[in-house]
Amino acid sequence: MPGSRAAGFTLVELMVVLMLMSVLLVLTTSFGNRSMELIGQISSRAATDRIAAAAFEQLARDLDQRVVRREVTLRVEKNEGAGDDELVLITRRSGLPLEATEADRQVATVHYRVDDHDLWQGAAGCRFGQELSPPAAGTGMLEIHGLPDDGPEDLPLESSQPLAAGVLRMEMSFVVSAADGSSRVQAAAPVAPDRAEALVVQLVVLDPDRSRMIDAAQRSRIAAEFKDSKDNEIPGESWRRTALELGGRAESLAVPAVALRQVRVYQRRFSLATPHRPS
Repeated sequence: MPGSRAAGFTLVELMVVLMLMSVLLVLTTSFGNRSMELIGQISSRAATDRIAAAAFEQLARDLDQRVVRREVTLRVEKNEGAGDDELVLITRRSGLPLEATEADRQVATVHYRVDDHDLWQGAAGCRFGQELSPPAAGTGMLEIHGLPDDGPEDLPLESSQPLAAGVLRMEMSFVVSAADGSSRVQAAAPVAPDRAEALVVQLVVLDPDRSRMIDAAQRSRIAAEFKDSKDNEIPGESWRRTALELGGRAESLAVPAVALRQVRVYQRRFSLATPHRPS
């Protein structure tokens, strides 16, 4: 018929439909990417929460069972310059000598340290003073008078096992009671052990999946951003701020932002007021 046109879409209509489909595709893709990112963040948070919880629970058990005598104190080795602190103490767990399968002591030296960006825990029924062998018969199982004044000696790394992966930093502070009855924060262990009210432990943890994305040098650069503790200051809050700012420093640190955004800080206070004592 004159004046009629064939059924179908005009070029303008096709262009409008294609534009609407493109917008819808972009929105769908963006929503999908955000959903995947959110799932990844939740998974990463769950992983670092589990790591910190496992480390703190084991540390709580050892501190709860620690042996306290005049000649036995826990020792915190402060490694300055954004270095990781180490904790050595004696607990009431059965002690295995390094090359034995049966416990020969009712107590054990326990050593916590960060090595190669993992938290390690060592335990052995030896290294009491200079004695590596069991005490002589009839002298008792708690012959530890040979301990140094500053606390038990380090354990060799071969007596340790990984406790928590992805721990980039560990820092410790003490809450100490002053002569006037007040409490203050002290970076180093007090000279008088009975003045220590609590041990505060801070951990910087990176999701192990993200940790595998970067090399040791990159992990060290992240760790160096978290400064040492100071007297009258527990670094937990400043460390959390540092962790939040890391995502915007990917270029200067030469570390992928996706890894930096999964660095988290954990802190727990452990009471030292009522330790177990040997009978």
